[in-house]
Amino acid sequence: MYKLTLMLFAFISLVLPVLSSPAPMPAPEDHELQARMTDSESWYYPDLGDFDWTYAADRLVEAMTENLYDRLTVSQSHHGRGTWYQPGLGNCGWTNTEHDLIVAMPKVLYDRNKGKNCGQMVHITYKGKSTTAKMVDSCPGCGTDGLDMSPATFQKLAPLSVGVLQIEWHFV
Repeated sequence: MYKLTLMLFAFISLVLPVLSSPAPMPAPEDHELQARMTDSESWYYPDLGDFDWTYAADRLVEAMTENLYDRLTVSQSHHGRGTWYQPGLGNCGWTNTEHDLIVAMPKVLYDRNKGKNCGQMVHITYKGKSTTAKMVDSCPGCGTDGLDMSPATFQKLAPLSVGVLQIEWHFV
């Protein structure tokens, strides 16, 4: 929030003087100076008529909301299917084993966040039991709210023989 406020203040402090200030002109009685002025001299603020305000506004909004989805995802609770898989080299670039407390998040969310959730911790709850694991991979078959868990993570919630759990999870 601080970064957003600072960027907005910087933008306003740069644009407002240009828009609100009258163009400085020589005094009317200084005819000699007026005669020497040419169009190439910058005795006035530039004409901003050709300035692409839409582009500037789009870039400002983009900069201000760059990590907005990441922040929403962190606080958002998901309800979906919990499954288990045999880990190896994950989409985040780390190699893990079945003994590591790790998860693979839905590929849809992974792609939307451009992998920025790699290494984040995930809190998972199932029927009163809960555990925390590190997000290290993406799961193409997990829909939008499911998680694929390492055997070690899954077994913190239920035996592997259960196979599929209805879980609740969120980033911590």
